[in-house]
Amino acid sequence: MDTNKLREQLKIDEGVKYEVYDDHLGYKTFGIGHLVVAGDEEYGAPVGTPVSEERVLDCFRKDSDT
Repeated sequence: MDTNKLREQLKIDEGVKYEVYDDHLGYKTFGIGHLVVAGDEEYGAPVGTPVSEERVLDCFRKDSDT
C-alpha cells in the first residue's frame, strides 16, 4: 500500500486538523482522524491544543500500519 497516496486522499476526503478536537461522536481526535488514546501525549489535552505536523504524520503512519 502506498501510504503517501492514502494520506493525501484521506486529507482530501476527511481533512486534517493540527489541533485536538471533538469528532462527531465527542471523542478527542487530531490529525487525519487519529483517535486520542491513553498513552498518547495528547491524552487529557483540551480541545484546541496544537499538534505539530510531524506528530500528525507520525500518528498517521502508525495508524495506517494497523
